[in-house]
Amino acid sequence: MKYFLSILLSVIFIAGNAQQETAIHEWHDHLPYSKGLQVINTGDQIFCATQYGLFSYDKNYNSVKRYSKVTGLSDSEIADIGYHSTLKTLVIAYANTNIDLLVDGSIINLSDIKRKNILGNKTINRITIEGDYAYLACGFGIVVVDLRRHEIHDTYILGPNGSMIDINDVTFSDEKIYAATAIGVFQADRNNTMLAVFENWSKIQTIPHPGLNYGSAVWFNNDLILAQTNDGYNDDTIWVYNPASELTSKLTTAYYYNVYQLQVTGGLLAISYEGAVELRNNSMQSILSVFKPSDVQLAPSAAIVESTNMIWIADRKYGLVKVTNEGWKGDLLAPQGPYSNKVFDISTQGDKLWVAHGGRNSTWGNLYIRDGLSSSDGVSWQVFNYTTEPGMSAIWDIVAVNSAPTGDKTYAAIWGKGLMEISNGAITAIYDTTN
Repeated sequence: MKYFLSILLSVIFIAGNAQQETAIHEWHDHLPYSKGLQVINTGDQIFCATQYGLFSYDKNYNSVKRYSKVTGLSDSEIADIGYHSTLKTLVIAYANTNIDLLVDGSIINLSDIKRKNILGNKTINRITIEGDYAYLACGFGIVVVDLRRHEIHDTYILGPNGSMIDINDVTFSDEKIYAATAIGVFQADRNNTMLAVFENWSKIQTIPHPGLNYGSAVWFNNDLILAQTNDGYNDDTIWVYNPASELTSKLTTAYYYNVYQLQVTGGLLAISYEGAVELRNNSMQSILSVFKPSDVQLAPSAAIVESTNMIWIADRKYGLVKVTNEGWKGDLLAPQGPYSNKVFDISTQGDKLWVAHGGRNSTWGNLYIRDGLSSSDGVSWQVFNYTTEPGMSAIWDIVAVNSAPTGDKTYAAIWGKGLMEISNGAITAIYDTTN
């Protein structure tokens, strides 16, 4: 069965195209930048981590710079990024637990976790910067990275009886360190020098459902804000817990979406839901909701607030979105590239490259992949799927693509549905059982 190959390898065979900016004997990557995971504001630059690439946007020059293995990164599939403003260090965590530190343009690799044989869930879920350390919420515990010494400082295995548990997020108050986990929320004295000893951690029993999965946590205005991850679709719950009184209240919201991330940014609480970003002030009042700037339906993963008139959103469909005009205007800033890393079929005709991002399963059934098609002329990329073409909202699993030997027509096979015709960069027909 054909399946998901690297787009980098797929397109290298046409790298001789004269329109490429890459010099002879140099590699050029073609990575998907559409699935944004995290966004960081370093001052003059906005860094956006996507699932398979990292890029920065220069606010002064309105320019984009891409980072990949071609430019020196140690790996490709990114899990999260974090930033230490004083040390000017960008922490890049990869899905395979490799770590890069980007410091003054140089890459420092920390491969300790990647190389270590760990029996638990070897993943990195979230990065929290506190003091001179990066706290990595991992699938087995918390790994602490010393950002001054560029080394692993400590590891906390804090589950019951010293067991490994999935840590989703880490946050701090003045006195405590909190860990949101798959089996509840744990706390410890942040000044305890023996946090590697599991007995120094305790589960908070006074929150609702103390043994369930909590996917995100932040400390905001003397309260611990928790996102409880439920199994149902768009069924997550946000709780406001006050440790001093041990009282908890459920956050009332107009959005009944899954919660991707809670963040404290620009003095506000930013909640990234399945389809919107909501900002709340210190009184927990909702002051702004962003869901469809410039008629672009968002799918946020994270948000950074400079002001209520300047919000940067890492988006799972559009990569990086700059939102202004009190949430009504949206600019899409991700570099051009194929929409997805899924490659089921690939074809060329002259200078044109076509990639089909669909698939089928082992029993010849649908996978319902909606990533569509991507095409490149060697200079720019064009995407054909539900994010760019309203007529493709119910189109999935494109499994073959080919161009006519003459003219400008290209045909794409839709598994179980028919044939799509594209001409001059636009969909001109879809042939199915109705025609």
